[in-house]
Amino acid sequence: VKSPDPILLTVADTVRQPCRMPLLPQSPTQGDVDALIIQSGLAIIECDARRQLAVDTLDAQQSAIKTAAGD
Repeated sequence: VKSPDPILLTVADTVRQPCRMPLLPQSPTQGDVDALIIQSGLAIIECDARRQLAVDTLDAQQSAIKTAAGD
């Protein structure tokens, strides 16, 4: 009996990108610090969304494999 082909889902290229956090310039002003706080928060949200997409894709793939195996 031939086993079925493996079920593979593709992961968006964005989840493979490293998270990038903004940095302060050499001589930051208070405005630079204030902007960095906002930019850092947005970067964390974006990074977590990409992480969640990778987790959801993996979960879906594992679920599809279990379903195909009859579990």
